[in-house]
Amino acid sequence: MAGLCLWATGGRVRNRAGRTLFVDRTDRRARQLLLRRGAADRDAVRLWRAAVAAIRPTAVLDVGANYGEVVLSTGYPAGCRVLCVEASRDVAGYLARSLAAGLPGAELTVAAACDRPGVPYLLRPGASSGEGRAVPAGRFGSDLHTVTCDGLLGDVTGGRLVFKVDVEGDEPAVLSGLGRALGTASAACGLVEYFHLDRDTQLRLLVEHELYAVFPDAHGLLRLTTRTLPAIFPAPHRVRPGYAKDVIVAAGDAADLLTAATRREGAGGG
Repeated sequence: MAGLCLWATGGRVRNRAGRTLFVDRTDRRARQLLLRRGAADRDAVRLWRAAVAAIRPTAVLDVGANYGEVVLSTGYPAGCRVLCVEASRDVAGYLARSLAAGLPGAELTVAAACDRPGVPYLLRPGASSGEGRAVPAGRFGSDLHTVTCDGLLGDVTGGRLVFKVDVEGDEPAVLSGLGRALGTASAACGLVEYFHLDRDTQLRLLVEHELYAVFPDAHGLLRLTTRTLPAIFPAPHRVRPGYAKDVIVAAGDAADLLTAATRREGAGGG
């Protein structure tokens, strides 16, 4: 029966890195991936590839990995640890197949990431798998295991980390649960969905972290401040044309490494 179900709903697409993504073709997000050669969010894929090339990470972490379009979009240095977190058990089943085929050493955790382990969470489905959101369950019970990113990563002191957080609104809690790694890695660079957050949450993250707006076509970074924030993100769900909807969270030497890589590209380097 399981095989029949997979035959009925399963699809696959080969991305530009030559890796196969297995997807549920009845899902709207999956259909976008099938139409766009495994890269529905091309800005996120481009930024992730650039960050990996610049930072040369010892660990990468994809929170809200979905079908793996970002984490499977590039190769990693020898010995780099690859971790993925996905809250949807259905999507995680497809992701597990894709990781086994393309990144067999990757670690997949089916859970909700937050600021404390063991908090009751529920998954609220959206119109597509990319819009599902894990939220605190309160008195309504829980169907999700919860983890912190620091707990998954362990000690990364002196290491180099590239991460992505796309969890439809719970980004602050995920980042809170990553605080130890951000403080101890020699360089940490994170791609975090930002444009959908309300202004108070955007400002809170701006105070707590070193944030950069990104314009991928120009390969540039702009440090976000209370002055530049309204110009780049004028309102929730809006971003100035030419800028990515995600921001870069930088810690340690990450901003310097990214800037150096940007200058090399601008000069026609590798």
